[in-house]
Amino acid sequence: MRTGMGKDQVRELLGFPHFSEGLGGVREWNYIFHFRKGAGPEYLTCQYMVRFNADVLTNGMYWKGPGCADLLRPLPAAAAPAVAVAPVAAPTARTTLGADGLFRFDGRTLADLLPEGRRKLDALAAGIGSGASVEAVRVTGHTDRLGSDAYNQALSLARAGTVRDYLVQAGVPARKVQVQGRGASEPKVQCARQASRTALIDCLAPNRRVEIEVFAGR
Repeated sequence: MRTGMGKDQVRELLGFPHFSEGLGGVREWNYIFHFRKGAGPEYLTCQYMVRFNADVLTNGMYWKGPGCADLLRPLPAAAAPAVAVAPVAAPTARTTLGADGLFRFDGRTLADLLPEGRRKLDALAAGIGSGASVEAVRVTGHTDRLGSDAYNQALSLARAGTVRDYLVQAGVPARKVQVQGRGASEPKVQCARQASRTALIDCLAPNRRVEIEVFAGR
């Protein structure tokens, strides 16, 4: 994190804010993070605030909570302990939803969700619930290669954010849900020549998707 970042860049790093920040013109985003203190179950809860200037660029980042800012200070070289790299946890469940069945054409907001898409998200939210065994839920948006990289990145992130918002409304704890957009960078299929643009769009359908990964606690 640094000053001069736009909101899309902040979302890419931290996800959507964890509080209801209001509608247009919002100058402040707030997040809640839980940092483990050691190998045991104890953790430190910290609030992180990101502020934006009139140009909607970051101009300040602040920690709230005793000891939170200290987490950013590096340990003295002589006292730094050896750190073992832990393997990245694998999701315990992964669901892939086709974007064409979730959203209206080129849609990305809650109003653009199709009835069948809402039913699928309701079923998914019921499966996740508010169970304590769920450590985190990661929502990743993907697009096909049609359109510019910037457009596809924004579209994939917006769709992931909409799915997150719907799951939260359906009862999944907001603090457990992370979002990210991958644009067209991770295609499932490659489509070469097609008889028409319509045929190409149909061929690329598997690439237009939202993936929901659920990580269970240990």
